[in-house]
Amino acid sequence: MSSLPSKPLSSTEAAIASRTQRGQVKTLKATILDLNKEVSDLKQKLEISENKNKYLLESSKKAEQYLNNYIKVAEAALAAKDIIISDIVK
Repeated sequence: MSSLPSKPLSSTEAAIASRTQRGQVKTLKATILDLNKEVSDLKQKLEISENKNKYLLESSKKAEQYLNNYIKVAEAALAAKDIIISDIVK
């Protein structure tokens, strides 16, 4: 913080100080608006990323289910082959 002046400000000095403060306030407001926009953009990117992750998880679960079903069919085919071979051998 700046220290208090030792003598009262002249009207010109007061006007300059006031203008400077208004400029600083405008700059801070602009910075806050920029940061809010950046936060909003990051939230949107996070939501998109979460949706992609959810889709990938669901897709991998479906793929796992498909592979498990394929394995069951392959095991059943092998069992059927063994039965057929054993019937032929008899």
